[in-house]
Amino acid sequence: PSNDIELIYFDFTINETQVLVVELFDIKGSLIKELYNDKVESGENRISINSYYMKSGMYFIRIRNNNDVLFTEKIIKI
Repeated sequence: PSNDIELIYFDFTINETQVLVVELFDIKGSLIKELYNDKVESGENRISINSYYMKSGMYFIRIRNNNDVLFTEKIIKI
């Protein structure tokens, strides 16, 4: 078994199928990485990110479509 996986899960619901972008930001608001950019079906959804390679600190996950930020969540990596 690999010890290189530390998954963090985010559950969210959207009303219609649409293309979503999931981004990871540091505490200063700088984009670290675009984690996902693709179509997501309407209803309940779950995304996961591997936090193993993230340094300790505070981060933000942002889920957006072309027009609006739908969800923002703070992550504290210890």
